[in-house]
Amino acid sequence: MQRKIVGFHQDQRREWVAELECGHGMHVRHNPPYQERAWVLSPEGREAFLGVAVECAACEITVRHAEPRDFYFVTSVINDWWDGRQMRDMLPKLFFIHFRETSFIAEQKDARVGFLNGFFSQTFPAEAYIHFVGVHPEFRKHGVARMLYEKFFAVARAKGKTRVRCVTSPVNKTSIAFHQHMGFEMEPGDDMVDGISAHSNYDGKGESRVLFVKEI
Repeated sequence: MQRKIVGFHQDQRREWVAELECGHGMHVRHNPPYQERAWVLSPEGREAFLGVAVECAACEITVRHAEPRDFYFVTSVINDWWDGRQMRDMLPKLFFIHFRETSFIAEQKDARVGFLNGFFSQTFPAEAYIHFVGVHPEFRKHGVARMLYEKFFAVARAKGKTRVRCVTSPVNKTSIAFHQHMGFEMEPGDDMVDGISAHSNYDGKGESRVLFVKEI
């Protein structure tokens, strides 16, 4: 859906975000050779793009609470969405039954394009935890994951939570970069894996993990 750029601002990581007339934002990073937008680095360049219409994927995507029926779809695509990795056993149906308040489905019209499963900690009253997130490969540059995380943050804040935690694998560089872009801090571990600070044997022998935390 085409929306005009009406302004720009920098996020907490000092990256430029285009403000669209619909109220949504869209990152316009200059990150050669992957993203070539040298114009965003100067006031003159940004001014030249005011009024230019761009595709706002967020306008066509909605986020709702997960339902038990979503379990069957999510588990049918989860391995494909994770590039063939066997992830199915990590997501039991209980998340779609007992944690619907903190589990979400992103849709474009009637098609499911992303999901997030999380919960509120019973041990630490101020904390919430994101367990699993997946986005359709064709929608990974449409801000779907960000929308799901922001929805989770909003629900957590409304319940008085002030901190969100999550865990990923040190080999999952895409996930690590995403969480850093979302403002998560990496908790120092006791081991280094490919230059990443990790917690050794966190999920069992030889299963090191990267731990993230974000104050909300």
